[in-house]
Amino acid sequence: MNFLEVKNTILGASLPGISAQKELAPFNRVEYTYEEIKEKKAQQASVLITLYQKSGGVYFPLILRSEYGGFHSGQIALPGGKKEVYDHTDEETALRETYEEIGLNKNTLHIIKKLSPLYISISNFYIHPFIAFYENSLIQFQSSPNEVQKIIEIELEQFLFGTKIVNKQISDVYFQEVPAFQYGSITIWGATAMILNEFKHLFK
Repeated sequence: MNFLEVKNTILGASLPGISAQKELAPFNRVEYTYEEIKEKKAQQASVLITLYQKSGGVYFPLILRSEYGGFHSGQIALPGGKKEVYDHTDEETALRETYEEIGLNKNTLHIIKKLSPLYISISNFYIHPFIAFYENSLIQFQSSPNEVQKIIEIELEQFLFGTKIVNKQISDVYFQEVPAFQYGSITIWGATAMILNEFKHLFK
């Protein structure tokens, strides 16, 4: 699947929404209505799936977050973070956070689709996921040492067609089993897995 085919597939696909998210949701997850989320005064946040070309394939980056003592420290995640007062839109948040965390300038990114929002009760975040294409021919990352331990490059076709869904015990949730993507030695679970499962459904 080349870059143009990937772009056209994403643009032409409808969103499966919560049904796709639920397939990778922790088994004890509680669903909230939008009105309930508003009452909780959830913090708005955005994340970005950035697709780029490399070695004849299409990839996107995940990050291993630095240890900082918060709910999501040390976890594998999409680049992103909370909306600040100077962000006029959720898209601006996604682009700003991606630049701050992995060094991709917003002028090199083209957002083409928004996925379904997702509420994370443990941290009271309401996440807006976006898909973007990196427009330059050669990608160059520059990670923020305060926020990112490591950048993990995910090959799209392997993720779509070679990644297993498994049940794993995760110490972050008191050793409860949760559904997760197993991509080689990398375990992707929680909100990131839920968002990526909707992304994966765009190619079905």
